[in-house]
Amino acid sequence: MLIAHLRTSLPVFASPGDGQRVGVIAARTPWLRAPAAVWVQRISADGRWGEVQMPFENSPRTGWIELGRARTRHVNVRVVVSRSRRTLDVWRGSELILRTRVGVGAAASPTPTGRFVVSERVTPRGADRRAYGSFAFGLSGNQPRPPMGWRGPAQMAIHGTGDPRSVGRAASAGCVRLSERDLQRLRPLLAIGTPVLIRR
Repeated sequence: MLIAHLRTSLPVFASPGDGQRVGVIAARTPWLRAPAAVWVQRISADGRWGEVQMPFENSPRTGWIELGRARTRHVNVRVVVSRSRRTLDVWRGSELILRTRVGVGAAASPTPTGRFVVSERVTPRGADRRAYGSFAFGLSGNQPRPPMGWRGPAQMAIHGTGDPRSVGRAASAGCVRLSERDLQRLRPLLAIGTPVLIRR
């Protein structure tokens, strides 16, 4: 899997090199201002262009970026979250190295499906630590259907929880929750840019 780490903001085009711009990916994430990364889904025949899912959109679109304008690297660790099974799997190549039970979004605020990357690694403080556990992985996606009355960013994340009973249930605002024990097992495995596939 190929990850592109942006050096500067990049225009996104409808197809490789056609000049029809459909958007821009900012060089920094919107809330924590971390350097942005995207998962390259396909590469053009000439190797110059990569198809990516545009991050932090409520209805994610895909488009093409010029790979020579980013720092690219191949990774062999990926995360697969199953909403229906309420599991999170970590794969290294073809080897399953971790499987955990997770909580997912409630019926009114379901966890969005799609292809994302780990965009930030965060150590919550104070009241946030009580709500989100000792660590959180920000993801490059938004929750388009946050619960009524939700305040603050609607960014998706994988994080711990102050309500361990919610793990294994559909109870969150859209994020993926796991136990503190499993969070500590996951923490050393996921770097910025690690691909995260969320399935139904």
